[in-house]
Amino acid sequence: MQTKFTQRRHIITYLRTHFESWSEYANSEECGLTIKQEDLRFVSGTVKTTRWASSAWAGSHKNKQASVTVQVPNMASLDLKVSVEEQNLPYSWYNKGPITDPKSKAPAVGLLTNQQASLPSTTSTEETRDQCLFFNYFTAKKRLWFNRVMQGAAGPHQLPPGGPDPEGNEPIGGESGSDDEALSTYTSYNPVAYLLDYILAHSEADMAIASDRDLIAIFGEEGVPEDIYAGLEELQPEVEVDESGVGTVSVDTTWLDKQLASETAILTRTEGDINEAGAHSGSEELQATLGGPETETTSFDHQNPLEQDPEDEDEDDPEAAERRKAQMAVWEPAANGHTGSITALAVSPDSKWVASGSDDTMIILWDTEEQSVVRKWESHGDIVWHLAFSPDSARLASSGGEGRIMIWNVDSGEHLGTLGGHTEAVHTVVWSPDGTKLGSGSDDMTVRIWDAQNYECLHLLEGHNAMVTFVLFSHNGQYLASGGADYNCRLWNVDTGTLHKELTGHRGMVWTAAFDPVDNRIATASDDGSVRVWKVETGEELVVLHEHHGPVWVVAFTEDGKEILSGSSDSTLKICDSFSSKRVAIMEGHDSMVNAASLSPDGRYIASASSDNTVRFWRKKDGTNMKTFNEHNDKVTHVVFSPDGVTLSSGSDDGTVRIRVLKDFVKLD
Repeated sequence: MQTKFTQRRHIITYLRTHFESWSEYANSEECGLTIKQEDLRFVSGTVKTTRWASSAWAGSHKNKQASVTVQVPNMASLDLKVSVEEQNLPYSWYNKGPITDPKSKAPAVGLLTNQQASLPSTTSTEETRDQCLFFNYFTAKKRLWFNRVMQGAAGPHQLPPGGPDPEGNEPIGGESGSDDEALSTYTSYNPVAYLLDYILAHSEADMAIASDRDLIAIFGEEGVPEDIYAGLEELQPEVEVDESGVGTVSVDTTWLDKQLASETAILTRTEGDINEAGAHSGSEELQATLGGPETETTSFDHQNPLEQDPEDEDEDDPEAAERRKAQMAVWEPAANGHTGSITALAVSPDSKWVASGSDDTMIILWDTEEQSVVRKWESHGDIVWHLAFSPDSARLASSGGEGRIMIWNVDSGEHLGTLGGHTEAVHTVVWSPDGTKLGSGSDDMTVRIWDAQNYECLHLLEGHNAMVTFVLFSHNGQYLASGGADYNCRLWNVDTGTLHKELTGHRGMVWTAAFDPVDNRIATASDDGSVRVWKVETGEELVVLHEHHGPVWVVAFTEDGKEILSGSSDSTLKICDSFSSKRVAIMEGHDSMVNAASLSPDGRYIASASSDNTVRFWRKKDGTNMKTFNEHNDKVTHVVFSPDGVTLSSGSDDGTVRIRVLKDFVKLD
């Protein structure tokens, strides 16, 4: 069984729920380990290989140029040399694997040794990639009932220490000796252990959860100091404690969520005996203890009415005030909605419905007029990644983390069909403009085109070398665009399923795209901070917009195609001429990254959603912020206008969906 996570919050929720079970198993007779809580690590970054070598070196040098020379003659040995301005460093350590024949069941583990590593040769021509290297990890620690305040060690430590010992025992391996002795006796270097102690010492949390990436985010370009705890005490990072008593450090993790979305972050339990990496056998008893592959989510208190700034009250319009009160009353029972983050949000073409999906595995259909729950569906058994209404608003397509696409009858709630074929999470599903076809993109690196009547796969489109982040039909239905983590966008011929053009040039993940109103051009947005405009017919790159200082998550053409809207993690939205690339307007005011943005149907307004927990309403022509909505209590991830322009809906990590009748809140021009 395996669970795949693509957001830091989901990993924290999983650890909170299952940490005790994993800890008990690791120290059980079946597993045969004896480890402390903070030494139980949940890996969030790995790579598989046939054989490997690692090295570490140390030296006191500043402002000098260094070089690393590696030679692997005949793949049988490793010669690594580190020099600083032609001076070889005296302290270097090496490790390598596998230490036995690759076909052997013996584990490839060991400590770094102060000697040259030699990689064993093998006669096998097809070696199995059974060696797993760990790069990043999460770990947790529960507060002992008899010790409400825990202080971590704050003295200097030699590389590599074993992490703080709250029970006051001697360091693992006995008294400290020479560097070589410490290196060979310490069994675990765990810098995150200091962060766990810091969280427990600076909060009333019952449990601390942290990652090595948290340390990187805290210390930034200065680097993690030798005395980690002292460095934490100096910087005093804020500790957040959720309603379940879990403490974490408050850091900007948007970059981590994007990274997790593009790499494998999987906790796996395999059938059979314990394998080389120590993975657990999937016995029925353990599965019952650990639970199934579904990820439980944190419950939130959503009973927070819409907040209206006093200065926004119109004293001359008592009816407007009454409408505001009614709107606030509507949202009192919001706890009856989702219990997890909003991961998908869609408005029907007839503007009657809003559909929301969540990592609580649930889909909810809302009535926009009554602003109430119409029905709920629970069928994916995993995160609901995307929702899309058919052009006639009669059907709803949903895609999930388990790889299925499901079709629902909006009026009756009936399950109409399941589109099966993808082998991993489907992050995006869209309808063709005429409603006869569906397009989907998946983590399995494939794109599929489906018949929307019998739900059969018409074309399997292969060519991407990494996860597919989006698919998009052109307005005329002739082309399907897809992009992803391989830095490219591809244009496919919908009728034949053949590749039309491959658009290459970005130097980062391509997150989204938009066709201009007449399908002559397509704009793509990327992690590399750029928006690029291409000619659809030839694939020629026409314009490159370098307006942002961070990844660009949002791109859209204006209604006349003359301008392009973009939104970025640099917390700004910008409008540029789509032909000359000249900047037309800039919208500043968010305190954190812009996650989503939407143009109003008449093209006069822009709504944006941000990680600063707000939705902002802008006048497009001059970039004026006309209204800031602050009803959400966590990151706002989705925002969309209804096609009739009457409502503005948003979804947040706090689990709430807000449907606003705009005229009740904003004086439209």
